[in-house]
Amino acid sequence: SWIDFNNNGIQELDEFVVASFPDEAIYVKILLPTVVYIKSHENRFSQAINLQATAWRNRTGLKKILSHFSDQAYFLVQANEKRDQGSINFNPIAYDEGDLLSLDQQIRNSFFFNRGLQKFSTGYLFFKNRKKTFFAVDNQDVSIRSHELTFSHRINSFWLFDLNTALSNTESESSVFSNRNYELETYELSPKISFFLDRNLRFDGSYTFKDKENAIAAFETLHMHKLNLGGQYSNENKITILGNFGYILNSFEGSVNSVVGYQMLEGFQPGKNLTWNLSMQKRFLTYLDLNFNYTGRKSETSNTIHTGTVQVRASF
Repeated sequence: SWIDFNNNGIQELDEFVVASFPDEAIYVKILLPTVVYIKSHENRFSQAINLQATAWRNRTGLKKILSHFSDQAYFLVQANEKRDQGSINFNPIAYDEGDLLSLDQQIRNSFFFNRGLQKFSTGYLFFKNRKKTFFAVDNQDVSIRSHELTFSHRINSFWLFDLNTALSNTESESSVFSNRNYELETYELSPKISFFLDRNLRFDGSYTFKDKENAIAAFETLHMHKLNLGGQYSNENKITILGNFGYILNSFEGSVNSVVGYQMLEGFQPGKNLTWNLSMQKRFLTYLDLNFNYTGRKSETSNTIHTGTVQVRASF
């Protein structure tokens, strides 16, 4: 999406951002090669580990206790470095920061108690990601680190309570465009309660609070309050209907017309915002699906925007 941050009517490279909504995504980013070539070499290493002891659920003692826990870990590093005088670095983790042309580094770990059982189910998720890209006009380096705690518990057959809380840090560095330099500290709390009237009908209500602060430059701040009400209906005729209505109140201090402002507000505007969604899926025979989706949003400073899609899918 293009946002004219300096209001000069000219499309400039630092004014294009990843769109928050599909209807705003009307531009495509195309990377073109140049006549300048850089010798390089690339290393890639990945590892996934999954530990679980569900087979011990019918045991006693320590094995019974361990059967409630599980852990999933994933590590990836893909580094592309300059190659000088024919030398090649075969160690994927010992890359040289000064020679880096691109980097994709991910660390994820998920630790669970009673995963998927909806009985005091608790999870702790740690995520760390860094992506660095090299372009002729700019170098971009983005790092994300987050800690998330989830809790889920079902009360009898009617009520389900979910609670998510998260702390995250996002750092963006640009070697050319100073408006893309920011460091966001984010805190999020989101309780949710669901009521199951029967096997086919469910109602949801949730509240989300987000506190965001830019630790550098203009020190922008945001306090977001979001209330969601929704429901889902499905039956034996292979039809599913989902509906959702959201009310968002943003208290923002800083420049809305900026990259960091767009990022913090998630595409919405300061003040009151409304969102709604209605989708339907119908299966015909065993291989044909019809999907209909309608979304809308409205803020105090913009007109109502309606977006709809219809899709027919055949599975062979």
